Amino acid sequence: MTLVLRSDGAIAWIADDYERSLHAGQQSEVTFFDLEMADKSDVRLLAAGTDLDPASLALGLGATNVGARNRSVEASVVYWTQGGKASSASLR
Repeated sequence: MTLVLRSDGAIAWIADDYERSLHAGQQSEVTFFDLEMADKSDVRLLAAGTDLDPASLALGLGATNVGARNRSVEASVVYWTQGGKASSASLR
């Protein structure tokens, strides 16, 4: 499992979908992965498939209120690769 965590508790992770992998594995060694995110309001599936790269999960940082006296940094975007293509979604 690969995961990223934001300071407010929002989280995203990529994990094996063992049930689908096991079912597909009857014919060949195939691993299905699911990318999900959770925050205080819900849990949602962002991506799934055999071509989802679990090592590609990353959390982007965005800066707000940057100044000499007040600086806060908020992570807000999750990035991943599926089928060789980069994708992203807001981590709410």
